[in-house]
Formats: sequence, C-alpha cells, structure tokens
Amino acid sequence: MPMSTLATLAFIGAAGAAGTYLAMRPTVADGRVIAADLEASSKEATLSGVTCDREIPIGVRGAEFECTVKVKDGSTAKVRMSVNRAGQYQVVKILDSTPPSE
Repeated sequence: MPMSTLATLAFIGAAGAAGTYLAMRPTVADGRVIAADLEASSKEATLSGVTCDREIPIGVRGAEFECTVKVKDGSTAKVRMSVNRAGQYQVVKILDSTPPSE
C-alpha cells in the first residue's frame, strides 16, 4: 500500500476521532442569550425582565437551568426551565415566587 494512502487513512481516522470527541462535549450557552430569547418569545407582553444562569451546559438531551422572571406588576418567579436540542423551552418547576407589588 502506498505511503500516501496510509497517510490519508490516518488523517481520516484522526479527523473522525476528533469529531466524535468534540460531539460528545457539551455546548455551553450564555444565559443572557437564553434570557433574551425567552423574553422575546414570550406571549406575555407584561414581562419586564428575565435573567438566567450565566452558563448553561447543553448536552445531548438538552439542558436544565434556572431563570428569574419579572413581571411589570412587580411579581417575580424563580423557575427551573429545560430546553431540548431543537430549542424548545419548557418550565419544569416553579421554585419560588413573589406576589404583585401594590
């Protein structure tokens, strides 16, 4: 087998191994970007702000993270959220909340 063929096969094998290694590592999303996306996609026009964990590791199945949601009436809620690999968000659990201010 010519040396160039062996070098080509070695390169393909190394590239495949590197790709597999990188694909298995979680992506880390910026919580500010997630918060802005949640706020922009909210059907509730009464939101006054959303803050989420600063770094959100996204694995093969997606991610779970916490956010604080502020509403214009003064109420707040701390929620555990999830996002799947397709980018669909879901509230998993309400961890804490405060009533509207008067």
